[in-house]
Amino acid sequence: MVRTNTAAMECALLLLAVVPSCLAFAPTTTQIGQWCRPRQALGEQRRHGRRGTHLGLSMLDAASANVGLREAQAGALQLLLDGGLGLVDGEGFSSGAGTVQTFTGDDVSWLSAVQTDRLCQLTSWNGPLLSEVPHLRSCVEASDAGIDISMDFCPRGDGGYDTANADGSFPEPDSRAMFMQKQRRSDYAASFFTPAMEAWAAGLTNAPGAQPQALNRAAQLVGPIGLSVRLPLTDAGLDAAARACREAAGVYLGWMQGGERGGQTKSQQAFAHDCKVRAGMGGYTEKHLSDLLGAEAGGDLARADAGPRDLADRGGAMSAAAADNFQPNPLKY
Repeated sequence: MVRTNTAAMECALLLLAVVPSCLAFAPTTTQIGQWCRPRQALGEQRRHGRRGTHLGLSMLDAASANVGLREAQAGALQLLLDGGLGLVDGEGFSSGAGTVQTFTGDDVSWLSAVQTDRLCQLTSWNGPLLSEVPHLRSCVEASDAGIDISMDFCPRGDGGYDTANADGSFPEPDSRAMFMQKQRRSDYAASFFTPAMEAWAAGLTNAPGAQPQALNRAAQLVGPIGLSVRLPLTDAGLDAAARACREAAGVYLGWMQGGERGGQTKSQQAFAHDCKVRAGMGGYTEKHLSDLLGAEAGGDLARADAGPRDLADRGGAMSAAAADNFQPNPLKY
């Protein structure tokens, strides 16, 4: 179970609807200042990067917007580094196309931060011993078409999210597997995918000028909070995207700080599912980076971002639980 103050977290998230400020999951003014810093630091760059006005909103060019997005993701990464997760620097990777910073931690098997001139992505894969807390993937990029936000909080077990009906409901279970999926959805909704989290995602999707985009990722991988949306290339759009990066990292950090390690059975099950999710999301990232940067450059960054094939803390029991990782994987992109 997760020892998190659900009521307090939901209140903080619901404040987003009426208070245009940063979430204060961390109590120190220093961290709050880090989350809010891009709004002040980008003033000069925005003045030089404006392209005119549209409906009273300042328009930006993509290069200026990407500067702001990189600063926002750097602030989100720093929040995790300062969050008591025991993160230690890895080797990293650098090429003419971009850089990948890597870290491992006490219950973080692999954390990577990809940065290019056109995209920045933050991904954190949890170790199997912390078997309930969802993984984090947060990607933002700006082009002449707008500012794209793609965020996932990947669940640690199969909740059957891909079986949802058009209205969002789920079929009545008629098998043991479906009853287990229903129970997982209920547990996840109570601890993580709360109405407040759903409202947070809906706030981005329904923001002024927002255009929902195709998910292009299996619902079985990303769970109920998979998010893909394009915001206008404006000051307001950049502020919303930057704030989303910091808020997503803050929510994830709160979950990690309140998480508890599960028993052997739960760890085995989480590990087996994680292998499939990692493979699927790795394939998605490789295709996206290759489309954006070219097959060679994008592939190199994607492989560095994906990290080693096996997760940290892989013991013999977990290896046995993950034996089907060597069988055909229906979730492989």
